Amino acid sequence: STVVQYLTQGGFDGQTLVDEAGGDNNAVRVTGVVPHVASRVSAGQNHSCGILLDDTLSCWGANGALESTSPGGTFRDVSVFADHSCGIDMAGQIQCWGNLSRLGSTAPSGSYLTMDVGDWHGCAVDTSNALTCWGANGLSDSGQTTPPSGSNYTEVSVGSRHSCALTADGEARCWGCG
Repeated sequence: STVVQYLTQGGFDGQTLVDEAGGDNNAVRVTGVVPHVASRVSAGQNHSCGILLDDTLSCWGANGALESTSPGGTFRDVSVFADHSCGIDMAGQIQCWGNLSRLGSTAPSGSYLTMDVGDWHGCAVDTSNALTCWGANGLSDSGQTTPPSGSNYTEVSVGSRHSCALTADGEARCWGCG
């Protein structure tokens, strides 16, 4: 069903959804088909994507750079940021869409378990539990596309110019600027 919600522009960590009566002065109207039943969801600056129970993607919100125009097929992971989105399809391949000028037009090849994208770069955990990052190093060479070595990673989280990953024993390792 089509719903109308408002997405505040308080930044990546400060975004909240409020209803039409919420009266948030910094809100942007976001309309679209919001999945009612999803297995995963990711919210960006002005758009969001979710993986539905049949493993297809549904994206809604801003679409000026085609960031809400998801590719066909089935997916196991999705991550969105400002005006770009990426997902891992069921074959383990990373696909990205939207404005890829900072993220890079070519996602890494290989087979991946999970990933996350930020403003300037993305990182993923491959099937051998090693990290791969791609994209730009932001405004300066802060090393965010050079992850720590090793093959025991289970999760990765990407910010604007930095990233952190968890090892299988729960150790957090961070790199980049910040």
